[in-house]
Amino acid sequence: MPDGLDRPGPDRVTTPEEPHPDRVTTPDVPDPDRVATREDLARELTLLRNTARKTIRELGKAVDVPYGTLGGWFRGANVPLASQADQYEKVLLTCGVTDPEQRERWVRALLRVRRAPGRRSADQAPPYRGLECFRPEDAGWFFGRQELTRRLVDQVSPGLTMVVGPSGSGKSSLLRAGLIPALPSWVLLNPGESPYPRATDGVVIVDQFEEIFTSALTEGERRRFIGELTELAEAAPVVVGMRADFYPHALRHPALAGALQTRQLVVGPMTESQLRQAIEGPARRARLDIDTGLVELLLREIAPHEAGTLPLLSHTLLATWENSRGRRMTVEHYRAGGGLRGAVAATAESVYAELTPAEQELARQAFLRLTHIGTDTADTRRRVTRDELADEAGAVLDHFVRRRLLTVDADTVQISHETLLSAWPRLRSWIDADRAGLRVLRQLTQAAQSWEAGERDPGALYRGGRLEAAREWAGDPVRRAELNPLERQFLDVSLQQHRRRNRHLYQLLAALTVLAVLAGGLAAYSQWKRVEADQARDMAISRTMTMTAARLRATDPVLAAQLAVAAYRLAPTVEARTGLVEAAGAPAVTRMVRPGRALQAVATSPSGRLLAAAGAAVTDSAVLLWDLSDPRHPVRLGPPLTGHTSSIYAVAFSPDGRILATGGKDRTVRLWDVSDPEHAKPLGTPISGPADTVYALDFSPGGQVLAIGSRDGTIRLWDLRTSTLTPPLTTPAPAEDQNTTKGMKDPKGAQDPQSAQHAEGARGATHAEGTGSVDAPEGAVRALAFRADGRVLAAGSGTDTAGSLRLWDTVT
Repeated sequence: MPDGLDRPGPDRVTTPEEPHPDRVTTPDVPDPDRVATREDLARELTLLRNTARKTIRELGKAVDVPYGTLGGWFRGANVPLASQADQYEKVLLTCGVTDPEQRERWVRALLRVRRAPGRRSADQAPPYRGLECFRPEDAGWFFGRQELTRRLVDQVSPGLTMVVGPSGSGKSSLLRAGLIPALPSWVLLNPGESPYPRATDGVVIVDQFEEIFTSALTEGERRRFIGELTELAEAAPVVVGMRADFYPHALRHPALAGALQTRQLVVGPMTESQLRQAIEGPARRARLDIDTGLVELLLREIAPHEAGTLPLLSHTLLATWENSRGRRMTVEHYRAGGGLRGAVAATAESVYAELTPAEQELARQAFLRLTHIGTDTADTRRRVTRDELADEAGAVLDHFVRRRLLTVDADTVQISHETLLSAWPRLRSWIDADRAGLRVLRQLTQAAQSWEAGERDPGALYRGGRLEAAREWAGDPVRRAELNPLERQFLDVSLQQHRRRNRHLYQLLAALTVLAVLAGGLAAYSQWKRVEADQARDMAISRTMTMTAARLRATDPVLAAQLAVAAYRLAPTVEARTGLVEAAGAPAVTRMVRPGRALQAVATSPSGRLLAAAGAAVTDSAVLLWDLSDPRHPVRLGPPLTGHTSSIYAVAFSPDGRILATGGKDRTVRLWDVSDPEHAKPLGTPISGPADTVYALDFSPGGQVLAIGSRDGTIRLWDLRTSTLTPPLTTPAPAEDQNTTKGMKDPKGAQDPQSAQHAEGARGATHAEGTGSVDAPEGAVRALAFRADGRVLAAGSGTDTAGSLRLWDTVT
C-alpha cells in the first residue's frame, strides 16, 4: 500500500451491516468486516494475534514498534495513525495476513474506525504537552518563552553555557523547542555520553545534566565526561541544562564553576503576560476557544512568581482539553480534570484505579524503580531500561504512558516529569515508606548491572557490609519477590562466594591450628629431638601449604604461587618442589574487560606492543586500543575509535604497525592512523566497495595493498597509494584437461623477495588472478593471508557444509 492509510477506499465498502457475500465467519475467527468501532478493531486484532500465537512483545520486536503502542491498538485505547500505516501492515503480515485482498479489507476496517464519530479522536494532536517537555518538532506550540529564547540564542558562542533553573521551570523545553529550531546544526547528547567527535560545526546540547550526578557512573567516569565536554567547548558552543538544586555538585568541578560564574542563563518563573501566552497560544493555533474566566482562574491559581509550576499548568490544560468534546475549553472542563493542584494526582489515581490488585502491585514496584532516592538533593526521576522491569509490567505501564505520565522509547522508560513525584500522594507514600530500603535496592540494581556488563567478573560481586545489608533487606520474601532475575542471581552468587570463602578460611585455619599444636607437643615431648621435631613440623606445614596452593591454583593463582614459594622455603620437600615448578610453569593471565558485552576481532601490531579489540554488537561497534608494553598491566590508549555502524568482524595492522584496518557488517572498511595510539584518527573516507559483510583483511608485506574478503565470496584489493579499489577477483573456469593447480608459482621462482616487493608496488593492486583452488569456490571469504614475498594471496572461504582455498597470483 504505497499511498498509506489516507487514500480513498473503493466505491463499495463492506460494512458490518452488509457482510462480505463470499465469506461465512464465526466469532472465534478474526474478521475485519465485523469492525465498526475502535473496540471492534481491538477485538478482531486480538483474535488475529491469538490465531498467529504471537505475544505483543514478540510483535513489537518483529515490526519495530514499541510494545506500549501495540498494546494500545490491541486494547482499543488508540488506533494506528496515518503516519503508522507501514507499521500496521507489518503487524498484519507478521500475523499471517499475506493475501493482498485480505490485507485490503483490514485496511478498510481501520479507515472505518478512524472516520467514526464520537469521542475526541485518539490521533488528534493535543495542543498541550502535559508532563512531557516540548520537543524540536513542537516548536510551533511553544509559547511564552520567546524573549528568553532570544537571549539564549544570542549567548551561544564557543564555550560552555549553563542553563540553570528549578525543576519544572521549563529548561528542557527551552533547549529543545526554543534553542534547537533556531540553530542551523546541533548535536543533542545524553549525560555521560562521550561527546565525540571532538570537532563539530554545530552546537552541542546536553539536557538534564544533573543525571551525571545521579547515575551509576564512577567518579572517574564522571570527571572524564566533564573534561571531554570542557575540551569540546574550547572549539565549539556547548549548552548544558541543569537543575538548580545540583549547584553544590557542579561547583566541585572547576570548569563547571567557571561557567556558572561567567556564562549562566537563569530560567526563572514566567510573568503573567508570558503565562497568558502559554495558555492561549496553543489554543489559538488549534482553533479552540478558551473561556476568559478559565484563563483568569488559571492565572490566579498558578502564582506567576512561583517557579517550577509549569508542568502542573501544562498537565492541567491537557486534562481540560481531554475533558472537552467540542471546540471550547471551559471552567467546568477544568474542574472535571481535577483543577491545577489535583490534575496530576487525579490522572494518576484514575489510571491506578483501573488496574487489578496484581497490576497495582506491579505499578508500585515499577514506579519505585523509576525514582532516584536523593540524599542531599530532592528525589528525581530515573531512566530505566526495559530489561530491569518485570515482563508483566509492560502492559501495566502502558496505561500510564497513554496518559503522558510516563515516557517510553525503544529501550527505556522514565517518569515524564519530576512533578509527579510530589503531586501524586500515593507515589510519595510509597517512597517515604522505606527510603533506606529503596537505597539498598538501587545500589543492588547498579551493582548487578555492572557485574553483568563486566562479563560477571567475580571481583564485582558483593562482599562485606554491602552484602550483609542486601542479604538482610532481601530476607523478607515480599522484598525478594521485587528483585528481577539478574538482581536475584547476583545476590545469590555473592552469598555463595561469601560462604565458600569463609569455608576455605576455616579449613585453612583449622589445619594450621592442628599443625601448630602438633609442633608444640613435639617440642615439649623431647628436648633432645628438637631438631628432628622441627624438621618434621616444617615438612608437615610445607605439605599442607602445598596442598592448599594446589586447591587455590584454579581460583586464586597469585595466592597459590605465594603459598608454593613459602612452602618450599619452609621445607624443600618433593611435594613443595613440584608445587613450585607447577606455579612457575603456569601462564600469567591478564584480564582485559571490555565495557560492552561482545568481542569479535582482535589483532596485535607487528611490534607486539599494541592491541586492537573490536566490538561485535550493534550497540558496541567501537575499536579499543591497548598498550601491551607490560603484558601484566595493559593500559587503555586514547578514546574508542568510532565510525562503524554495526558489528566489526575483521581487524589488521599494516607491516609497519602505523595503519589499522577494520571492517564488518556495515560493508565498509575503515583505515586508522595509529602511529600515535593516544590520538588515533581516521585515514580518508571509508572504503565502501564490498557488497556484504567484511570478514577478512590482510596487508601485503610491503604495506601498499590491503586485501578485503567479504561474505559475498569476493576479494577486492585496495591500493593505499592511489586510493583505488579493484573489481572483485574471480577465478576463471578451468578447462577439462587442466589440473586445478595449474599456474601455481613456485615460491622460489624467478623473482627474489626484493623484486617481488617491487612487483607488488607496481602491479599488486590491479592484476591479481586465480592460480589454484581446493573444493568448491563458494561461500563467504573468512581468511586472507599474503605470502612473505607478497606474490601470492591465499583466501579461505566456505559455507556451513563446505569450504575452499584459493591462491591468487598478485604479480601477473
